[in-house]
Amino acid sequence: MPLFNTHREEGKLTPTVPEMTRFWNGMNRVVDLVLLALAQGRGGEVFVPRLPACLVEVLAEAIAPGVPAEVIGIRPGEKLHEALITVAEARNIAAHDQYFVIRPTFTWWGGPGREGGAGVDDRFSYSSDAAHMLTVEEPRSLSTQLGFIG
Repeated sequence: MPLFNTHREEGKLTPTVPEMTRFWNGMNRVVDLVLLALAQGRGGEVFVPRLPACLVEVLAEAIAPGVPAEVIGIRPGEKLHEALITVAEARNIAAHDQYFVIRPTFTWWGGPGREGGAGVDDRFSYSSDAAHMLTVEEPRSLSTQLGFIG
């Protein structure tokens, strides 16, 4: 976001690839998830929020409408899409309305295992290309509220 803001002021954006996707998260949501994990976590679990995602080209249009873009290509080591849950973790997922919990394979701490939450298909994964995609107006509105767009 800061880079796109700087490029907007310079009159030319340099996105990597338009079809790249990224999850969209705000600080309030992060804090809420940490507090939930502290209150309900059972040791060894990983809490993963259900998040919307955004195409880089949509984000660029939201931040700098009409500003020309020069696609520079994916950088070494950069992922096209973010993956928060892999297929290998699917058998340990407890799915809830607003989040997923990845349960540990072994309950090494000797406490009770997690109850509740729905199971998922063995081929389930959670990545930014399969999440709810934001429209141009949604990141623009959220970015203005969070102070990302000046």
